[in-house]
Amino acid sequence: MLLAALSSVTLGLPTNVVNAAQAPAPLRPDHAQVLVIIADHASGTTEFGGALNTHPCVFNLAEPFAAKDTIWAMNDVAECTGLAETDQSTAIFNADTGAMIKSSNPVLTTRAALLTSHAAIHGTMFINNERVLKRGVAHIDVAGDSQVLYAGLPYDFGEYAVRIRDQICKNVPADVCAPADCVVTFNMMPSFVNAPTYGQNMKDDAPDSLCVTKKNELAMNAWKQALESMKSNPKIATFSLTRNERDRQFAVFQANGPVGAQFDCSIAREPSAFLEVAHYPSTDDQMVIDDCLASAAGADQCLADALDLVGLSTESMGGKGTLKMTGADLEKSVQAFSVTKCQSDPNAIYQKMESGEMVNVASSLAAGAAQQNFAFPAPP
Repeated sequence: MLLAALSSVTLGLPTNVVNAAQAPAPLRPDHAQVLVIIADHASGTTEFGGALNTHPCVFNLAEPFAAKDTIWAMNDVAECTGLAETDQSTAIFNADTGAMIKSSNPVLTTRAALLTSHAAIHGTMFINNERVLKRGVAHIDVAGDSQVLYAGLPYDFGEYAVRIRDQICKNVPADVCAPADCVVTFNMMPSFVNAPTYGQNMKDDAPDSLCVTKKNELAMNAWKQALESMKSNPKIATFSLTRNERDRQFAVFQANGPVGAQFDCSIAREPSAFLEVAHYPSTDDQMVIDDCLASAAGADQCLADALDLVGLSTESMGGKGTLKMTGADLEKSVQAFSVTKCQSDPNAIYQKMESGEMVNVASSLAAGAAQQNFAFPAPP
């Protein structure tokens, strides 16, 4: 299929530079042009998005929102008071009324700036691991945040996603990618509708506060609206990406847990309610990152399935995406992603030390409990 699309280009030359007139035709007409990964934090989106970004026609924005800067939508939660009081100034939309609050997203500009050298790094097209086309573009003026994204924008996440794609792709030269094949991918997470999904560390953790409970209850409606707006938009394809929930929560704990806090690996954990509703048919596909990272074949299949949703294939990546997913890319290995401390010892209890090191304290806790029981025997 790709060979036919490149029929106007001389093949076999290792650094053949093409111009706009020689740009390959779209690989498949009328396909989606936005690929959204529906996931929770620490679910492997960085690894998956980075691998997709090695495709000449895929521009990965990763996380286009940031909790302390800009998110998509937020409810006013009366139960959250004091330091937890709702601050809607960071939300583009009021999720209760559908009214626009903020008409800017600086995070987009930051993310777009990282894509200016995309063609220079990933702009070479491969067939059977043979270099076929070398783009003569060293820099792309990728447009970031703009008022064009917000003028007349309804409370419709799908519409916002398509506008972002058009903004990013408008300056991508035709000899880098056929205009119809230019795809933007990014993550959509519960935190982007102000839903905390950090999970449970220990069996005796205090239950969620009324503030957190109500916040998640209200955010679910905004989440479902965002999913539906993407599902109903033919220009958008979505897939959910999940991870072993214990390992996901441990990764969140390792990154954000306070010094001295503990994490019990033995607790049974289920994905949040937000990911439970983000499976097919609410999304176009669903994948498990653990399967994708288990082998080169698994990584290749996951990437192929994802790219197929937007009319592309792994062929022109020259195996770079698979290498990045499996950790064979020595400069930035992701293989360690699939090996966590909880997998090494499912009954471990890890404590976060001041140095950031995770130390298994299960045996010392058990010894302390046994000593306490010995010193204070139960009454007859």
